[in-house]
Amino acid sequence: MAKTINEVLAFGSKYLKKLSSNRTEAEVLLSYVLKKSKTDLYRNVFENIEPSLYIKYKELLKKRLSGEPLSYITGKREFFGIQLCVARGTLIPRQETEMLVEEGLKFLKNNTSTEKDVLEIGVGCGAISIALCLNCSDTKVDAVDISEEAICIAMVNIEEYSLNDRISLYHGNLFSPIPLGKKYDLIVSNPPYIPSERIKNLPKDVLEEPLIALNGGKEGLEIIDKILSSANVFLKKNGLMLIEMDGSFQENKVKELFCLKGLRNIFVRKDLAGIPRVIGGYFL
Repeated sequence: MAKTINEVLAFGSKYLKKLSSNRTEAEVLLSYVLKKSKTDLYRNVFENIEPSLYIKYKELLKKRLSGEPLSYITGKREFFGIQLCVARGTLIPRQETEMLVEEGLKFLKNNTSTEKDVLEIGVGCGAISIALCLNCSDTKVDAVDISEEAICIAMVNIEEYSLNDRISLYHGNLFSPIPLGKKYDLIVSNPPYIPSERIKNLPKDVLEEPLIALNGGKEGLEIIDKILSSANVFLKKNGLMLIEMDGSFQENKVKELFCLKGLRNIFVRKDLAGIPRVIGGYFL
């Protein structure tokens, strides 16, 4: 007997009951299978679903419950109002990372340069660079990643938003592909900042993401330290360095690193959970 959208949603929500966002995720997966928006699902709750699509839906529910990230199943993630392609080779953009974009835009829009030069270390799927360019028209970005897979996914997203002439991708480790002498108004990074010893305790779906994008070494500070060690070489005078961190245990140590590397007027912004999440400092 054919099932209606309403019945299938109820089944999906119950199937994913172990997840805190079970109803939302059931909706996302059904929207993906039926190629309908959430609004269309609820406009057509009594519409019958083809048996083959119901079978596919149940297969995706099983994948999700086994720990596969929702965004890897659908191949999509929304970030700062932008739909992005994601895949296993890239970190899935988080809501808290939008704060990096907000702080970056605040700085860039107050910058009087006719063309703003930005460097992103660890571009991933391109979320930060694309959001900055789409919301600040006189911005150009050089974006680096050590992962070839990430570079490929970022390229897809950059092409989707026709930003090839404003975002240049570089494959390499941190600043290594950037010519000495190149200077930037803003350097931004969401680096790996989870301490190595905490990796094994991460949720199952997070462990599906690339380890290289998560593991920050001892105390989660190894990559942050390396970035800050070269920041002043590549920042223009009065340029800004922005980094994401987990300030619930890193705030003081990251502040110390900012000071030791010569950055000044340091500020911290908390996320919605009250955790210090973004830290910034200027090269004066």
